[in-house]
Amino acid sequence: MHNKQKKSHLSLAVLSAAVWPLSPAYSAMYVNDQGTGETLIFPFYSTENGNDTYINLANATASHKAVKVRILEAQNSQEVLDFNLYLSPEDHFAFAMTSTEAGGAKLLTRDRSCTVPLIPSDGVNFRDSKYLGDKQMSDPAVTTDFDNTAIGRTQVGYVEVIEMGQLDPLSPPVIDVEGLAQPAVKAINAAAAITHDGDGVPANCELLVRAWSRTGGVDGVWLAESRTTGLTGDSEFLADWAGGGLYGYATVINVPQGTAFSYDAVAIAGHVAAGSSGSDMHYQPGDIRPNFGDGALDTVATVPINGAAVNLDFDGD
Repeated sequence: MHNKQKKSHLSLAVLSAAVWPLSPAYSAMYVNDQGTGETLIFPFYSTENGNDTYINLANATASHKAVKVRILEAQNSQEVLDFNLYLSPEDHFAFAMTSTEAGGAKLLTRDRSCTVPLIPSDGVNFRDSKYLGDKQMSDPAVTTDFDNTAIGRTQVGYVEVIEMGQLDPLSPPVIDVEGLAQPAVKAINAAAAITHDGDGVPANCELLVRAWSRTGGVDGVWLAESRTTGLTGDSEFLADWAGGGLYGYATVINVPQGTAFSYDAVAIAGHVAAGSSGSDMHYQPGDIRPNFGDGALDTVATVPINGAAVNLDFDGD
């Protein structure tokens, strides 16, 4: 089964459970009525007609987490932006989505938590290349009108936040290649690099950027590891999965119209299959993975059927 189809079926299954609170006693993935999980789904954002959308994420645990933030447009679930986010214990990350003069949407943040790539102070525009490129290949005579419509599709959609893994705070430094090469400099590990000081500033976000970059013809540690069979960056992560505890909420506000509404993200707990490592889904920024078809994710969902909580296995469906 194609990943996109699998993702849609799994999404519908877990979202259907949102109307039926389920207990954390279930071993399969389930919608956690306590609001925390390994995966968060924000089912709606809008930047059209004067709307702005504000997203707030929180790590409610003492773990150092690597998280994928993916923004998808509503018409055909095509990705318009993604980035890797690294959260220190009890960290909070906030960003806004607003319209652009070109009729699209963009992400803005003043938050200091580490992201790869780094988010510029003037924000980053959403991209329509995932679906515009397909249209141009099938029809070389794509019109300007279609171009405008395509970028406009980025103004409405939804957001997926999927925990990719957990950094080991006790790991010896591996990705700090520059620090290790200089005896006079104290090298630090990734967990220390993303930890905030008293002013709320992480120690060294650039360290993570370099780990995912190619500089002077040499791949950073995580980038080099991602080119191997596992396709993930593994150094300095926990050997065993220890995820969960992500929480989020969104606010859609329209200042000219004086309207606003807020909602909590749908939190999916027990989403990762037993036996996964702490880096099983730590993919390169820009990679469409992890998604709901990832091999590390559980294929069993607990959903309500006729008043009872039932486990459904989507493996191979």
